[in-house]
Amino acid sequence: MRLGRLVLIGVVCSGAACAVWAEDAKAITAEEILERMQARNAARQAALEHYSSERTYRVEYRGTGGTHAGEIVVHAEYSAPERR
Repeated sequence: MRLGRLVLIGVVCSGAACAVWAEDAKAITAEEILERMQARNAARQAALEHYSSERTYRVEYRGTGGTHAGEIVVHAEYSAPERR
C-alpha cells in the first residue's frame, strides 16, 4: 500500500511539473527563441579564443578489388578571429 501511494504521488507531481513547463513553453515566441539562440551563439564565439584537435580517419574495403585500408591523422587549430 505504501509503494502505491509513493507511485501516485510521483505521478501527480510529474503531471504538475509537465503542466507548468507546458505553460511556460507556450509563453515563448519564435522570435524570442531566435534571439536567445543568437545571443548564446555570440557569447560562445566571443569566449572561444583557441582550440586544437587531432582526428584519425580510417577506412577499410573488402570487395572485388581485394582488401584495401587507409588511415590519415588530421591536426587542426583555430585561433580567434577565424584563423585556421
